Amino acid sequence: MRCPICGSRTKVLDVREKRDKVKRRRECPDCLTRFTTEEKLVIDSLDEYLIRRLNRNFRTL
Repeated sequence: MRCPICGSRTKVLDVREKRDKVKRRRECPDCLTRFTTEEKLVIDSLDEYLIRRLNRNFRTL
């Protein structure tokens, strides 16, 4: 996943699994921005989609 601030690749700091979704805490090694993504599997007809939603509560150091 890319950093929403600088576009660099991010690393995963923490993974938490809930019932139907996965929350990942991510950090950019370049600008040190931290943010959370939520991933949810949505089954529509016969197709499966992975929806990623960017939590807008990120912080920059």
